Order: sequence, then C-alpha cells, then structure tokens
Amino acid sequence: MNEPNTIKNIFTMKTIAVVGLSPKPERASHRVAAYLQSVGYKIIPVNPGFDEILGEKSYSTLKEIPVPVD
Repeated sequence: MNEPNTIKNIFTMKTIAVVGLSPKPERASHRVAAYLQSVGYKIIPVNPGFDEILGEKSYSTLKEIPVPVD
C-alpha cells in the first residue's frame, strides 16, 4: 500500500466518482467532494436519488458513468 509507485499514481488521479455523495452540505461526503472539486478534481456523483449534485450530473450506478474514472 505504501509503495512509491502507488502513492505517485494517487497524485495523478483527476476524475473521482463519489459513491453515495450527499447533496447536504453538512454531510462529510459533500464536504470532501466539494473540497476536491475546489482544488481541481473532476467529481462524478453516484447517487440514484438525485439528478445533480455540486453542479455535476449524478449517476445511479458506477456502470452508468460514460467516462473513465480514476
């Protein structure tokens, strides 16, 4: 887990699917995703209950995401 290549690869990730992302700002998933988005990551919400979260289209399942996810 702590191999240098694994750590290096983590820093190259730019597109992150957040399964169970909540639209409620008080929830940890929302705060973490909003922070990642604010520092340049592409966030893809995965939550079947919502069409959009944090300004991004939300998908019901990981399989529905049409782009590669890191």
